[in-house]
Amino acid sequence: ADAREAYRAVRLVPAERWQLDLREALCLWVEGDPVATADALAALDRTGDQPLVKYYLAAVLEQIGRYPEAQSALAGAKADTGPTADLIRHLRIRLEAR
Repeated sequence: ADAREAYRAVRLVPAERWQLDLREALCLWVEGDPVATADALAALDRTGDQPLVKYYLAAVLEQIGRYPEAQSALAGAKADTGPTADLIRHLRIRLEAR
């Protein structure tokens, strides 16, 4: 609840709002509702093309056993360098092993 309140107080330009929406969706995951998290992340993914959103969507889908959907979500994730690229690469390897 505290995190959600803090996120709502932050004002970002619309192009950066996805960052707070991602954090709010992840609150659902922390609260133990991966299906609602997947739904929120899928909705967020439809509004933009953020590799980090695609990563978390795929990770949640993997957690709930929806492997083909996780692979599909991750297929569109493109990050060339940095921590997000590493996360995506490691998750791809895990999903390919399924």
